[in-house]
Amino acid sequence: MLILLRILRGTKKAMTTSLDSFHPDLVYSIIECVYSDILSNDAILSDTESEIITVAAICILDTPEQLFSHVRGAKRLGVAETSIEAILELSREIKNII
Repeated sequence: MLILLRILRGTKKAMTTSLDSFHPDLVYSIIECVYSDILSNDAILSDTESEIITVAAICILDTPEQLFSHVRGAKRLGVAETSIEAILELSREIKNII
């Protein structure tokens, strides 16, 4: 679950509090299932590649709070600002097509 700590870097408590306000089981589902089982599995994609894909998907889903958090996470993983801008621009173009 190292990716979770690298992405959230000091904001894990705020995230878990926010998720817990929706439903107590959501914290477990997100941390154990998404971060632990899916995003932490680097057999195919690196942490950075997983976060880039997550940013693109969340941009298309139009969930600004999640997008903000994952853009910040991508930066914390070392993704360049210009790369993030390009990812967001391409994602918005795809969103307009579908």
